[in-house]
Amino acid sequence: MIEASATWLIPSTTPVQFTIVYEDGATKLSGAKFSLYHIGDVNSSRQLVLDSPFSAYPIDLTGAGREEWNTYALTLQSYITGSHLTPTHEGVTGADGRLSFTVAKGVYFIIGEDVEISGVKYKTSPFFVFLPEYNATTNQYLYQVFAYPKFTREKPPEGEIEIKVFKKWKDAGHEEERPDKVEVSLLKDGTVTETASLQEDNNWRHSFTGLEAGHNYLVMEKQPGRKYRVLIESDGNDFILTNSRVPRKPRVPKVPPEEPPEEPKKWEIPGKGKLPQTGQDWGIVFFLTGTGMLFILLGFGIDRKQRGMARGEMEQGKKEAGEGDG
Repeated sequence: MIEASATWLIPSTTPVQFTIVYEDGATKLSGAKFSLYHIGDVNSSRQLVLDSPFSAYPIDLTGAGREEWNTYALTLQSYITGSHLTPTHEGVTGADGRLSFTVAKGVYFIIGEDVEISGVKYKTSPFFVFLPEYNATTNQYLYQVFAYPKFTREKPPEGEIEIKVFKKWKDAGHEEERPDKVEVSLLKDGTVTETASLQEDNNWRHSFTGLEAGHNYLVMEKQPGRKYRVLIESDGNDFILTNSRVPRKPRVPKVPPEEPPEEPKKWEIPGKGKLPQTGQDWGIVFFLTGTGMLFILLGFGIDRKQRGMARGEMEQGKKEAGEGDG
């Protein structure tokens, strides 16, 4: 489990000067829109407390490690986009490729829109930041933080494209709890344009065809209920939606199933000794450089070499999709 610096938990009202630096070498990428969403804070018990409506999404970030946060970025982006949430802050990079905000302390999720410059399409990876930045070496807060978003370069596509969606299940031994079908919506530039049903009859997959190129497409599964979490991963125009069953908390019987425990003698003190551990400490890591310059390592890597899912793994996922328990 990842840990948070205890000092970050100290209440602070000092605003943070947060600057996004968007550039490709010597090229300053101007006109790129970024939206900041305050998704939560860390409480005195070192637990991540999500704001509404993020706490209602079928995503579990509270106990996630670094890799899980990387992976869930696309999923969170899809639900935020489909919900048409109003960002906490938003703006467009200037001629110098920079965009600055004065923000309050908290955990933020940042989405950058695609932008075309000089015949090149830049696709920005969404990412998380924890503000203010904490320098563990000097034991100080850094209230001037710079972020350098990751991006990929593409040649603007032409004609029509196809979006393929595959459903994968992780619920071995509980297949009977699956819904008969799941509804998946296609988002075109943030607007739902089509909805498809994935079910056993179509092998839990669907293709959206005849789509106009040059737009930003995402997919979003309608809320699957409390039994499942959702993870959305992509490789180009292929999307895998994995539903993982949420383990049920074991019930503690009110009456012991067998013989009751022997009644302690009067001179014995029940329970004396080691105290039972009744809770779990969920920490949050601050993936920060401690230098005031925040190199974004948490972005969902859309680049095929950095996205966290190799092509071979994606192909294996497609084969497994719809074949049972995944």
